[in-house]
Amino acid sequence: MTDGSRCAIEFHMVPVDEIVRIAAVFAHIEWPLTSDRIDALVSALGWTRRPHATGIRLSTNLPVNQQRVFVSAPDGNLEEIDCYVSDFLPDGSDLLGTDVDKSSVVSAFTVVRQSLSDVYGAWSSHRPGDAWWDLSTGGRLRLSGDGLVLALRILSHRYADVERAEERLGISPDRVLGEDE
Repeated sequence: MTDGSRCAIEFHMVPVDEIVRIAAVFAHIEWPLTSDRIDALVSALGWTRRPHATGIRLSTNLPVNQQRVFVSAPDGNLEEIDCYVSDFLPDGSDLLGTDVDKSSVVSAFTVVRQSLSDVYGAWSSHRPGDAWWDLSTGGRLRLSGDGLVLALRILSHRYADVERAEERLGISPDRVLGEDE
């Protein structure tokens, strides 16, 4: 904007108590989560399952601008669920003359991380904007706040075991397969 004024963009985040409720549903999943049990999970969350040619497509009714749920189900069993619990900011929004910047996501991350820690105990992390909790089910609950969006992710027992093995071996979570180290 050439006149120096700032454009007001609202930043929406799911209420913290609702994020904690979603995490509780995730935390009690028994693995493997077979396709015949997915509908019960969707119902408990108040989400919607839509038919899709490539497999499972879920969407939330959360008050954010991206309601699609990212799902990994390579063999028909759910292995990873990733949903946004804040608005997704366009990359560079802090440079576009708006009142919303990446600090909104970072602040939300800190508040939600503390609320989840109150329930699941001490969190672990390898980098800023990332926290996880290993669950009694063998799965892993992850909160990510990369500056563009706040996301809640659940990893199956199998996927969490892969992450734990990589951590023990000192493999960076930022490593990209196929790139020379």
